[in-house]
Amino acid sequence: MWGMSINSDSHSDPCPVTDDMLGALYRSSKDGLPELIATVSPDVRAALALYCYRRGHLKGIGLAIASTCNEYDLTTWGGTAGAALYARSRETA
Repeated sequence: MWGMSINSDSHSDPCPVTDDMLGALYRSSKDGLPELIATVSPDVRAALALYCYRRGHLKGIGLAIASTCNEYDLTTWGGTAGAALYARSRETA
């Protein structure tokens, strides 16, 4: 796995949504998550799924978001990692 430094990681992989939106996603219930995700465009949703999935405490949210994305968007934003996330999100759905 990659060496992780909070500072360098956050600069090279900025969150695709506002801090407020990320906080709302983090606090949302499993039932409330789809409503929040629906307000985000498909390309931002794919980037957000990848962003969350790469962070241990947000991994479950990343999977949930990825399950609402199409394979094209996830692969466009994440390459092979995006394709793998797409497959993984369909396994756990």
